Amino acid sequence: MTETAPDNKPLFRLRSVFHPAVVAYSYPIRIIGISCILLMLLPEMAKGMAWVTGVEGFLSYLMAISIVGLIGFAGPLFMTWLDYKAVAFTVYPNRIEFIQSFWIREQSRVLLHSVREIKPSANWLQKRYGIGNISLVVESRIGAKQMGTVLPNIRYPEKVAAKLSTVLEDHKRRQQEQQQQQ
Repeated sequence: MTETAPDNKPLFRLRSVFHPAVVAYSYPIRIIGISCILLMLLPEMAKGMAWVTGVEGFLSYLMAISIVGLIGFAGPLFMTWLDYKAVAFTVYPNRIEFIQSFWIREQSRVLLHSVREIKPSANWLQKRYGIGNISLVVESRIGAKQMGTVLPNIRYPEKVAAKLSTVLEDHKRRQQEQQQQQ
């Protein structure tokens, strides 16, 4: 299908909502791994803090926990925040475009003619904050269904999924009209 001028005009944009609790819940292995490292390094870090600052006891442990927490938890959260700010999903009449992440600037495209189903979903924490994921189920070239793209942490996922479904139906209707004209 050749792209016409109306297909190049974006209909709307979507952005993921960043919430630290939702991000932490989404990556349990990361949280468990960082916590284990923190527990293993805590005595040595406390000794190092006592040696550097001259403060011993509970305060040296507290300083060690804050430094490891800052490096271990705040660093990954900051990187995730950058990704959420950089990635915008742009919906066109015939496709959805987005960049991969803050660091990987490659533009991805999901063509609407390959989308078979749009599913909103949310875990309990996402529901609490009014956000959710939207899964685009696509059909591969051989006709098998597969998960295409997940739009993570979108505000009002049911409304956005309904809007995307309308765009998908309009696209399919236009395709059928073009096929009938030929």
